Amino acid sequence: MIGVAVVAVAMLCVMNDASDTSGSATAVRDALARLYNATNGSGWKKATGWKSQGGTSHCDWYGITCSTVDNTTTVTEIHLSRNNLRGTLPSDASFWETFANLTVLSIASNQVNGTFPNVMPAACPMMLRLNMSHNALEGTLPASIPVTAWRALDEFDVSYNLISGSLPLVYVNLSSIQQFRVNNNLLTGTLPKEYAKLTTMEHFSVGYNNLTGTLPDEYRHWVNLTLLRVEWNFLNGTLPPSYASWKKLGRFRVAGNAEIGGTLPAEFGAWTKLVEFYATGLSLQGTLPDAYSAMTSMQVFSVFNNYLTGTLPDSYARWGSSILFFQVLNNPLNGTLPSSYGLSFSNITTIIITNTSISGTIPAEWGNMKTLTVLMLHVNRLNGTLPESLGDLKLLTSLTLADNDFSGVVPFDAWSTLRNVQLLLLGDNPRLNGLVPTSFQFIFTPTSLFSVCRSNVCGPRLPMVVFGYGCMPQYVLRDHTITDISEGISIVSPRATFLFTAPCTAPISPPPHHLMQTTSRTVIDASAPHDDGPLWRRAQGAGSAAPFFTLASAVVGPISNAAGDLQMLAGIMKSSCMCGVSSSSSAMQYSVSPFAGLSRLAVVLGNVGLTAAMALIQWTIVKIAHHHSSRSSLNKKAFAKGPTTTLRDTSIEAKGGKRSRTTSATPLPHSLKTIRQLEAALQFPNVSLRVAFLLLPGVLASSCDILFTYSSTTTTPAEVVAAVFGFLYTAVVLVAVEVLVFQCRVLAVPLRFVAINFAELLPAPLGSLSRRKKISDTLLPRGTWEPKSHACRFGCIVSGLRGGCEQLWRFSPLLNITVQMLSAVPANGSVGCGVIQLLTALFTATLGFTYALKQPTRVWFASIINAFSLCLTASLTISGMLCREGIVSEDAVLRIGLAVSIVGMLSSVYSVLVRASERWLIKRKEIKGTSGACVLSDVGLRVTHHQLESPHSRCSQHELVLTPEQISCDACYALEIQNASVQPSRAMASLRPVVSKIVLDTRVERLEELITQICSNGEKRNFNRRVSSGADKARQ
Repeated sequence: MIGVAVVAVAMLCVMNDASDTSGSATAVRDALARLYNATNGSGWKKATGWKSQGGTSHCDWYGITCSTVDNTTTVTEIHLSRNNLRGTLPSDASFWETFANLTVLSIASNQVNGTFPNVMPAACPMMLRLNMSHNALEGTLPASIPVTAWRALDEFDVSYNLISGSLPLVYVNLSSIQQFRVNNNLLTGTLPKEYAKLTTMEHFSVGYNNLTGTLPDEYRHWVNLTLLRVEWNFLNGTLPPSYASWKKLGRFRVAGNAEIGGTLPAEFGAWTKLVEFYATGLSLQGTLPDAYSAMTSMQVFSVFNNYLTGTLPDSYARWGSSILFFQVLNNPLNGTLPSSYGLSFSNITTIIITNTSISGTIPAEWGNMKTLTVLMLHVNRLNGTLPESLGDLKLLTSLTLADNDFSGVVPFDAWSTLRNVQLLLLGDNPRLNGLVPTSFQFIFTPTSLFSVCRSNVCGPRLPMVVFGYGCMPQYVLRDHTITDISEGISIVSPRATFLFTAPCTAPISPPPHHLMQTTSRTVIDASAPHDDGPLWRRAQGAGSAAPFFTLASAVVGPISNAAGDLQMLAGIMKSSCMCGVSSSSSAMQYSVSPFAGLSRLAVVLGNVGLTAAMALIQWTIVKIAHHHSSRSSLNKKAFAKGPTTTLRDTSIEAKGGKRSRTTSATPLPHSLKTIRQLEAALQFPNVSLRVAFLLLPGVLASSCDILFTYSSTTTTPAEVVAAVFGFLYTAVVLVAVEVLVFQCRVLAVPLRFVAINFAELLPAPLGSLSRRKKISDTLLPRGTWEPKSHACRFGCIVSGLRGGCEQLWRFSPLLNITVQMLSAVPANGSVGCGVIQLLTALFTATLGFTYALKQPTRVWFASIINAFSLCLTASLTISGMLCREGIVSEDAVLRIGLAVSIVGMLSSVYSVLVRASERWLIKRKEIKGTSGACVLSDVGLRVTHHQLESPHSRCSQHELVLTPEQISCDACYALEIQNASVQPSRAMASLRPVVSKIVLDTRVERLEELITQICSNGEKRNFNRRVSSGADKARQ
């Protein structure tokens, strides 16, 4: 009976188990369905079986692994990593208890958010591997783990999340843990020394958190440790020498804990299996231990940004073929570069030894490191000649030797066998010289950066190097930590100016090696993201656009306008003393010359040639058109040989009844009106004068650059001749414009400033007349220069100024060329740069305040814009000086430079709009009939025998022929004609009496201007022609 009872009980249990199994399967399917819906299952990359949940067994679904536990099929593994899970994991205990036998949960690299399920340890006690890294989990780590739970857990990875809180002490019960990864979170607190009990620990990674405290000495018991990552926390103290017990250690990373000091423990030499040693950005002192030469498996040795002294141990050559990366930059190391490294490091790819006090030469043996791709040795005290053997480094992509004391000739021929070089910096070596051969261009990629500035290395244009020769301020390499080629290019390129040729220049100042001995240091992490990228791009865009706005402003505006402001900005930014704005100055140099991308010689000769070509083209067109017009006139008419014409002036002395004496002369076969109208229509020589003043600053700047940086070995005789010619050309142009144009053609005519009120001509929708008057007085010209025909020929000198301020035309061009000269001066040291920049700021600010107070322009608002632009330019210069001293950030300087560029370009746009508006309003005035003729008496003209009396006349006597077309305006009523010969003209057929010509024996150069003024002035209107009875008799 007992046996039967046992069998019955057993059968009942089996039936109950079968029933539980069936129910458990349903619960599991439901739980998995919850997981699917909670994490946006429809968006999963793979979801085989999950969508048709009723069709197949859940053990066949993607990522699900089932096993038999106690005769029960249960889910033991869930693998859904990199499957685009989005959403929050269920946090209730009932969900996780469904997976009580779960041993592996891997949902890494998804977008799971919410808090970490703290009920998981108790609900899933059988867990072996838990990987929830690379998500967006929040909350804290589970602080309550049952004693019997997770006893077999060997991998715990929640790295790259948003978990906060501290490291729970309860984790000391994870007796089987081997890999503990919580790096890249928001953890705080200290490293629990209790974790020393976890003797099975192999990987301990807590880097990139906010942990504080020291490295516990107790961790020496982790004798199986192969990886330690505690980098980029806020740890302090020293590196415990007891860690030498980690005989199996392969990777050691403590970088970025700036308060860890002390020395490098020599005991670490016991880590013979070490592969990576990262101790950067600490406060380590002392020397590099010779004992580390025993680390013969070393691949990466990086100890930059510390205070290590001493020399580079020659014994490190024992690392031999294993070493790949060697970085000891930003340490006050001394001594020389060991030649043994070149014979031993057969597989090395990167050597960065920058910003140290290491001296001596580059060993020729270093040419044996055939696998080397990056060799950075800038900002040291290296000297001697450059070894030809570096040309054997066929894989080299980056070679930076700038800011040292190398001498001799660069072995360009030996280095011409290199290929794919992206970064080559040789600048700031004042004793280094040589001529870059054209064939050298083939070592570069099209976007390479090649710099030889502030050395005596010169070179022609290299078409393969798209951007040309780059030149960056010295502070760029001194103040930035560059650890690879991509960082180097991203840091240097935006701050460099580019020229297509390489002129030789003198150094600014010696490298500040004494700074290496200071006790405090600011570490700049070049790998950290910067927020100035968009700012630099905007500055580059503004610099590229500035030449176009300069050209537009020069074409339509006066000489003293935004074109000069933008050119001054280009000169200031090009100065070697400036800091922080060089990113956009390369393109801005085209504001002073279209040949800026070529050599200095090309700029001088090109600008002068372009000016001469423009003047010659204009003169030729005028002459050809006049010749054609004269031939047409001769075919229609014959010149009279009969009685001569006598002219009397009644405009001045009619009221007094006094008569002028008569005179007779022989007519000349020329049409004054035709040639002067052609000159006015073609704006000759106005356009040529505009071109001359637009290109003159470039001529002077390049001439100064050539002479100020003269070197008997690098400056060619042609450049010297061009520089001298440039200075003479500048002086001749300025004197000629002052004497021949301004004195004789502007003041002596004279040009008159006629007030105009455009308020009545503005469209009515702009408001009442008073409001339109305010708009007119503020934004539109306050007058215009008359006569128009003369203003179109010579008025560009004063066209932007109002009456009474003509003398101010000189100030803007003179300031422009002064700034160009100051910017070209090779200053020596901080004092020299300071003097130059203070003078520049003083001159620009003075003119700015003059514009603000006197408001000399025709448009009131233009004076305000010019004043604001000049004051901004002065502030840019001052901020550049402060930036050089470290008082102001380069971003602040860049923003001011960007503001100056924008103001200058807006001023150019405003000049174009004002010119267009003025023409439109004047056309409206003519349509309404408001333009009239002039009054002869306004001219102040007295015609007497054989001369023309005028207070400004300085010209010789000539005979002048006036045709009817030239006296066809309403103002000619003042001319009284006697004994005129009658020769009817078709053009004058409707007028009686008809006068074919008038011959004056007078000063033709003065009179032609006066006649042009008489017949074009628009002040008076509605005058009637009066012809004397003597003319009537002549007609009869």
